[in-house]
Amino acid sequence: MFIQDQRKRNQQQPLYFDEYLGVYKHAVSKKRQSMKPLYSSPAVSTISLLSIHHDRPWPIPENVAQVHYLFKKARSIRDPSRQLSLCKTLMAIKTDNKELHQTIQLETQKLLKELSTGVLRVTEAQKLLASCFGVGGLGLPCDRERAFLLYLQGSKQNDPESNYRVGVCYELGIGTRRDYTRAVAFYRRAATLSHVAAMYKLSIILLKGYYQQVINVREGIAQLQRAVSLATEKIPHPLHALALLIISNEFSDHLICDTGYALELLHQAAKLNYLPSQAKLGELYETGKLVQQVDEAKSIYWYSRAAEGGSAEAALALSCWYLTGSSNILEQSDRQAYLWARKAASTANIDRWTLAKAYYLVGIYIEKGIGTVEEEDPQLWFQRSAILGHKGAMEKLKQEEHSSH
Repeated sequence: MFIQDQRKRNQQQPLYFDEYLGVYKHAVSKKRQSMKPLYSSPAVSTISLLSIHHDRPWPIPENVAQVHYLFKKARSIRDPSRQLSLCKTLMAIKTDNKELHQTIQLETQKLLKELSTGVLRVTEAQKLLASCFGVGGLGLPCDRERAFLLYLQGSKQNDPESNYRVGVCYELGIGTRRDYTRAVAFYRRAATLSHVAAMYKLSIILLKGYYQQVINVREGIAQLQRAVSLATEKIPHPLHALALLIISNEFSDHLICDTGYALELLHQAAKLNYLPSQAKLGELYETGKLVQQVDEAKSIYWYSRAAEGGSAEAALALSCWYLTGSSNILEQSDRQAYLWARKAASTANIDRWTLAKAYYLVGIYIEKGIGTVEEEDPQLWFQRSAILGHKGAMEKLKQEEHSSH
C-alpha cells in the first residue's frame, strides 16, 4: 500500500533532469527541497560534473569561485589536453568584472606554467605561454627572451610551429641576437616537418639568395611546390608566388611556363581571400593577359573583392573603373571614383609606390573637381606624392611654382 501511494505521489510530481547522474528524476517535495545539501555552494551550483565531462566544452564561469572550481577539477582530471583546453577557453572570455578577469588570468598563468615545465613539458602549452610573454598577454610582462626560450624548448620536441618561430626570432632578432644562418636552419627543420610558412620562406630565401645563402633554384622551387600543395586560407602566399614565377618565366629552365596553371593558382588563392591574387586577377581580366579575352565584369568583380578587403592597388583600379564606367556592368560615378581613391590613400600597410599613386590621383580629382564635395587644396596631395618620388606630382608642383611667379 505504501509503495502504491509513493508511486502515485511520484506521478503527480514533475520530472527534472539530474545533471550529476545524467537521468530524469521526480522532483522532491517542498519539505525536502528546503533542506540544503551538506556540500553545496551557490557559487558553483550552475557548474555540474556532467558539464565538465571530457568530451564536452568547458563551461563559462560567472564568478571567482567557479573559476577556482574549474581549475581544481582540471587538475584532478590529470589530462594535459583537457587542462590546456580550459586555459584556451578562459583566455577567450571577455568580462567587465575586474576581479573575475584577474582571477582567470592568474589561474591560467599558473596552469600554463605547470604544463610548460617539469615532467610534462606540453609543447602546445609552451607555445601558448611563449605567445603571451611575446606580447605581454594574460597579464604577463613582455619578456621576449623568455618567449624565445620556450619556443626553443618546443623545437626540441620536433614541433613544426616552434621550429618556425625560433627561425623568425633568429631572423628578426627577437629575444635573441640576429643570426641568419640559424634562422635558415630552423626554417629548414620546420619545412622538413611540413610547416607551410617555413617551406614558403625557405623557397624565397633559396630562389633569391637572401641572408648570404647560395641561390638554389631547384630546391627553392621544390619547396614552393610542396607549400602550394598544403596552402590554406591562413597561408595562401605560396599559390600566388608560384603563379607569379610562372608568369614571369624567370626560371624557365626549372619551371614549365604553363599560364593556364598560373591562372588556376591565382583563382585558388583568390578564393582563399588572398587580396594580391584578387587584384592580380582584376588586372589580367582588364588587360586580357593570360586569359582568352578582356572580361570587364570579371575584372570589376575581382577588383571590388580586393578593394573591399583592403587592397589599395585594387581600390585605385576600381576608382578608374568608376571614372569611366562600364556599359551594362558598372554605372559611371565621379563621386565613387573619388571615394575609392581616398580609401586607397588611407589604407594601412601600403607600399610606398602605391601610396604615391593614390596621393597623386586624389590630387588630380581635387584639381579637376571630380567627385569632390568640399574644397581642398590639391597641392597638399601633390606634395605628399612628390615626397614619395612620384614624377607626375613633382611636375605639378613645378608648374604651380612657375605660375605663382
